[in-house]
Amino acid sequence: HLNDGRQITAWNCAWGRDHGRDWEHLTLNMSPRRAGAETAFVSTADVVAACDAESGADLYARAV
Repeated sequence: HLNDGRQITAWNCAWGRDHGRDWEHLTLNMSPRRAGAETAFVSTADVVAACDAESGADLYARAV
């Protein structure tokens, strides 16, 4: 779940941090590609919550 209301199912993720940045970036669903899965490039600063795509278990919720 992202700040802007989008929800993206992440089947795989690569991450990194650019020099001088405060937040990591996430590249979702690129390697390996998954048929029908949206690809996305997002900042971890934009993630407000995450849950397991198969079980629905909560994995992360931003503290307010």
